Amino acid sequence: MQAVYTLHSDELNENFIAAINAQFAHQTIEIAISKAMDVGQDEILAI
Repeated sequence: MQAVYTLHSDELNENFIAAINAQFAHQTIEIAISKAMDVGQDEILAI
């Protein structure tokens, strides 16, 4: 299972940790942190 969260560092709190813990309960997990690409409101990403 994989999850990607994009959020501002000011939003890191106990609720975020609790959500990760609930999603991956009783599992060994790996956490990697990187700076998100800056995207303006008028920019659209297409695949």
